Formats: sequence, structure tokens, C-alpha cells
Amino acid sequence: MNHLLELLEIKRVSQKELSIHLKVSHATVSNWATGRYEMSDGTARAIGEYFNVSPAYVKGLSDDPTIDSPKFKATDSDLVKNLQIVSKLYAEGSLTKEEFFQAKKMILGT
Repeated sequence: MNHLLELLEIKRVSQKELSIHLKVSHATVSNWATGRYEMSDGTARAIGEYFNVSPAYVKGLSDDPTIDSPKFKATDSDLVKNLQIVSKLYAEGSLTKEEFFQAKKMILGT
């Protein structure tokens, strides 16, 4: 089970407040909180940033709320490589600024 209900209670944030922040319906937050629906990794990351806890903690994959540092671990080497490739293509002029930012968003899942 995820830690969303616990976070809402401890931080004294309502499901409605969180739904407004995330730009989703109150019902969606309620379904995540009760475990009826599983949240995506991107959603867990957004909720983690909101509450200043790790996405793994939000999803219930860890009981440690500590945020990992540095942001990119060695296990994220493919992510880093993809960002480097896109950055190089942009620097060489092979991508427009808009294409660069769109590719970056896709890689980071934001």
C-alpha cells in the first residue's frame, strides 16, 4: 500500500488541495490514496516533490521517505546517456529549441 493517506494526514493537506496542485480530479487522488488505482512513476515523483519525500516512499516501495541524492544515480545511466545525446544534437543544430525541450520532457517523464 502507498503512503499517500499518511502523507496527507501528517502534512495536513486535503485530497482536494492535492488534486488542485496536481491538476487532477479529487476522485483520482482518492483512488490513489485508497490503492484502488496505482499512480504512475511521474505522479509519484510530483507528489514526492510536493511533500518533499522520495517517489518510492509515496508509492509504498520504501518505508524511508528520504529523497535520494544525487538526483541521478548510477542505475540511471541510460537516462543520462539519452539526455547527453539530445543535448549534443541540439548543440550541433540538429534539433530546434522546441524539439530539444520536447525530447527532454519525454526522457525525464515530465
